[in-house]
Parts: sequence; C-alpha cells; structure tokens
Amino acid sequence: MADDNYAKPHEIRWLVTAALATGAGILCPGDDYLTGTRPPMKGQPSKGRWMPLGASLAVGFFKDAFGDSNSLVRRDVLEATGGFAEGSGAGGEDSTGEDWEFFAAAVMAGHQLLPVPFPLFW
Repeated sequence: MADDNYAKPHEIRWLVTAALATGAGILCPGDDYLTGTRPPMKGQPSKGRWMPLGASLAVGFFKDAFGDSNSLVRRDVLEATGGFAEGSGAGGEDSTGEDWEFFAAAVMAGHQLLPVPFPLFW
C-alpha cells in the first residue's frame, strides 16, 4: 500500500476472498478520492471514484489503467517478474510509475491481473 492510501475496513477480507475465488495472481481494487492529508472520517463522502481496467495491454500501452500499487499480488508472481522497480519514472510527472511497469510486465508474462470492482481504499 502506498503511503498516501488508507485501507477501508473490509479491504483485506475482500481481496483475499477474490484471490481465493479467482486464483488470479494480481488483484487491483478501485478507490475513492480524498482530499487533504488527514485520514478519512467515518461517513465522509468521496470526491470521486476510480476503477481500474485490469489486464488491458492495449490501453496499458498508453495509460496506466491496470490498477494502483494498492493491490494484492501473489508472491510467485512478484518473484517471477522481479517486483516493483523503484523510481522508474514510467508513470509521468504525478507518478513514479513502478506499479504501471510491474503490472505491464506481469500481464505480458501471462500472469492474470483482475480488477476488483469495488472501492476498497481511499
């Protein structure tokens, strides 16, 4: 999980449930937007929502739509692909891009990346 994300109370349970149900090597949930640097308050409305597309290489070639680094990755997938490359700069000015690079490499290597169609973190 990135240092600017906050897990929702059910995030881990839902990710593990999805992993057991699908067998996917990578699961990427959606997220709700939050402004400021404080943790979200109970009942705080979201400023927006983002949902990843999953393993779309055609889109992923141009835009980081695979998912967020706040994901569940099976250890064998992480080790087989070499993990996250820190500071790659692949994501542009507002991102360090290591998640984009990792997800693209994993999908191109044949690993299953699935979106989880619920916002599980802020």
